[in-house]
Amino acid sequence: MDKVTTKRMALYSGRTHPALAEEVAQHLNVQLGEANIVEFANGELRPRFGESIRGGDVFIMQTHCGFD
Repeated sequence: MDKVTTKRMALYSGRTHPALAEEVAQHLNVQLGEANIVEFANGELRPRFGESIRGGDVFIMQTHCGFD
């Protein structure tokens, strides 16, 4: 028996490589969500999402190399 889920998948991009996240979103046939990322003086980040992500399968793509 196949398990069917009603959860919505959401994909967001970090700041280092948004083009990669866009390509992955196109490959998965999902729309890349928009997040407003606030950086505090101590380097901590706080993403704010424009829609509710509660109960969804949420993925944030972030590479470990710096952006240009």
